[in-house]
Parts: sequence; structure tokens; C-alpha cells
Amino acid sequence: MFNASTSDFTRIQASEGMEMHGLSCNFINTLYADDENDIVWVGTEIGGISKMFSSRLSVVNYYHQQNLSGSLSHNPVNSIVEDEFQTLWVGTVEGGLNCRLKGSDSFLHYTAETPSSLAHNTVSVLMLGDEDRLYALDFLAIFIQCSHLLRKLMMKLGWYVIYELYCNDDNLDSDL
Repeated sequence: MFNASTSDFTRIQASEGMEMHGLSCNFINTLYADDENDIVWVGTEIGGISKMFSSRLSVVNYYHQQNLSGSLSHNPVNSIVEDEFQTLWVGTVEGGLNCRLKGSDSFLHYTAETPSSLAHNTVSVLMLGDEDRLYALDFLAIFIQCSHLLRKLMMKLGWYVIYELYCNDDNLDSDL
């Protein structure tokens, strides 16, 4: 973590016996900075996500727990984004899409098994679009309402199909 006032770095990493104070895994797949709340979300390869408070150098880890339905659905995390309602969206490998509503520490899960949800349980990229839309990109999904230019770009990047999810506080479940 970089401290701009001292121009120094503080190393934060996973280590034995530090589960609640360090990162859950040193293999980092994605980062999401929430500057407004002084939080950096870290998505890892096998340890779920870590919520780092940069000013306090403290870490809270969220990971899959077999007997806890509100835990992260799967530990490998590919992507993290937060919408304007401070809903945290987490794309996992083989665990689908996870949703953490503002003020909650538990996650809702959207998978290929959920009706009208994902076409595949690996969510590689998450993007926020206009009109409170969340775009979840994977290799097997269907793209809805995409411009011709964006479709061409996605094909060039190797993303063959895209699925659009609607993020709306009023009817979150009905749109997914």
C-alpha cells in the first residue's frame, strides 16, 4: 500500500496465522478502489476477496464457507465492481455472480442454475453501463442490447457473447 504523504510502501500479504489481518491469498486477480470510502477490494485466485482500509491498514476477508449460505459462492475471483447504490458485484470462476448489498456482509448468488440469470458460472469481466446496467462478460453468455461497434470489439478481444444484467434496487430479483 502506498502512503502518498511519506512516499513509502507498506507490504500487505497473506501469511500463516494472519487470516484476519492480512490478505487471504497473495495471487491477486483483480483490484477495485472505492475512493469515497477509503476501501480497496482485492480479488484473489483461491482466497476469495479482501476488503482493505488503506488509512488503517486493516483487512477483512470474505471467502466461501460450505455451511454458510451467505458466504461468497466460490473463492477464485475474476472481477469486482460497485454500482452507484454501493452494491458490490463479484464475478467468480465457476461460482457465478455474487451481490453484496450496501450495509450487508452476506452475498446473494446468481448462477447458471438460477432462472433467467447467467449462461455460464464463470464471470470474467464486470462493467457498469448506462441506465444502471451491469454487464457480466463470459465466454458462453448471450448479449442483449449491444451496439454494433461494441459487438465487433468484443469479437476481436475473443469475448464471443455477453449477457446483460439489470441492476435496480426496486426489482433486483425480477430482472435477474
